[in-house]
Amino acid sequence: MSFSTQVMNPQPSLTMPSSNIEVVIPDDGRQETRYFAFISIAVVVVAGMLLWLNHSGAQTKLSELPNQLSNSATQISNAIAELNMLDEAGLLTYPLSAELLPLPVIPGASLHEFSQTCYVIEQAGYLFAIEKETAWQAHWAKSDLIADCHANLNWHELNH
Repeated sequence: MSFSTQVMNPQPSLTMPSSNIEVVIPDDGRQETRYFAFISIAVVVVAGMLLWLNHSGAQTKLSELPNQLSNSATQISNAIAELNMLDEAGLLTYPLSAELLPLPVIPGASLHEFSQTCYVIEQAGYLFAIEKETAWQAHWAKSDLIADCHANLNWHELNH
């Protein structure tokens, strides 16, 4: 790409007598227009391809709890946050018992203690596993049978 300009004879300026005004005649400019159009079209095509690739992949739908269990899930999430704060502050004394933990009391649900770091709440065919590995966390799974935190079930993160 070459940019060439043609300069006409300088004329003295009336407002500033010691300076000259140069009139610059523009070059043809057709080549620059072609480059601009090509780059603009290329950007639009690449953006369209990226959007198509982003949305064309198989979207996996996250499993969801039934609406009637959302209140229980919220209470358990709040209990997990409280357990982590108590644990970080050193206010949880081991061995733990289920009665001393800030776990929610959910009507129609039953609490099962499998170890000091594994508790399962069963409600309406769903299990909420509350366990401590590096930190307290909660998972849920659909199951008609009571199982511990490490059972071979399709566990889902509670907070996702």
